[in-house]
Amino acid sequence: MTDPLRTATEQFLISVAVRESIESLNMSPLAGYRVFIDESGQKRVDYEYILAEFRAAVGKSGAKLMEHRADAELITEFRSDGVGIDREEFFIGIPGIPIPGFDPTTAALGGGVTTPELPMIKIVAQRGFAGASYIAYWNKQGGLYVSSGPYVGKSLRRDGWLFALGPLSRGNIPPVE
Repeated sequence: MTDPLRTATEQFLISVAVRESIESLNMSPLAGYRVFIDESGQKRVDYEYILAEFRAAVGKSGAKLMEHRADAELITEFRSDGVGIDREEFFIGIPGIPIPGFDPTTAALGGGVTTPELPMIKIVAQRGFAGASYIAYWNKQGGLYVSSGPYVGKSLRRDGWLFALGPLSRGNIPPVE
């Protein structure tokens, strides 16, 4: 269960993959220039976060971030080839079994309950992926100055259960505590 739209695991899978892909971009050619980041490009889920990470990387490179396009020497456009999570599950054991009838949570007939699953072996692997690239072009002349990418950042969360003991977590995001 989760209160926000995404679980913390999903959010960490995305953020780690995004940071890894953006850290792979070569930002050094932007150092010392006045740069405007054109945000009119792709709009998708997580775009605000991805753009904030890109903006931070441009700033760390030594570029001067401009609020207005007219003040910039270079215009940058960030591109994301895709951001998402792939999930795989492997299970050997007794799955949860729905039992119709009395629902103790509502004290009503007809609801039913489900028995807990009893895994002998269960593996849930979630892999986060994020693609990143950018171009920078001259504001006045319009010619291409530099491009970098595409790079794919990856993250992993793998949980395993052995005879109902677990989860035993691995990966490059914070484990379940």
